[in-house]
Amino acid sequence: MKSPLVLLVIAACGSAAPPAPLQQRAQPPPEPPVLHAAPGSEAAAPVAPSPSSSSSSSTSASALPPIDLQPPALQPRGQVTVTTSDECGMMFDTVYFTERSVTLRPASIQVIDATAQMLVCLDQHGEHLRLLITGHTDAREPDPLGLSDQRAQAVVAALVSRGVPAERLTPQGEGASVPRDARNTARARARNRRVEFVVTSRDP
Repeated sequence: MKSPLVLLVIAACGSAAPPAPLQQRAQPPPEPPVLHAAPGSEAAAPVAPSPSSSSSSSTSASALPPIDLQPPALQPRGQVTVTTSDECGMMFDTVYFTERSVTLRPASIQVIDATAQMLVCLDQHGEHLRLLITGHTDAREPDPLGLSDQRAQAVVAALVSRGVPAERLTPQGEGASVPRDARNTARARARNRRVEFVVTSRDP
């Protein structure tokens, strides 16, 4: 006869459930991947952005346009269509003067030459432009109306001496009433001592 202890062991072995598998240590969740911007894209996607930081990051990622501290160049006024501008060019630059005088700056002589060549070329192609030549002064120059008119007259005379018909050029002094640069600096005043070209009409 078997002992009770042996029977108890046999019964336990026969009825015991299979041992439970060993529990593994919990692994932390994987970190979200870092996304990088492809070449040429504007910005990289941030890692797990918060609602408050997503808008600021997208704003800072966009490149801001550069700030131009210089005043924009004025374009010649007028609504005249010129059909032969490709052959002759159609570019009116500004003529500048030395302070308190009607003396052209050296660079402005080249502007007069180029303008006269363009107008003569347009004449040869049947494009007869009429121009208003407006003279201007800076705010510190004496007799602004008289000086600005003399500057306009000087440009007209220079164009006529280069073959442009005088009857299509009208000088007009504007004084200091139409500044190109309103800042109170030496450079701004130099920009205001000028003559500009205004295309008023085209004769057939």
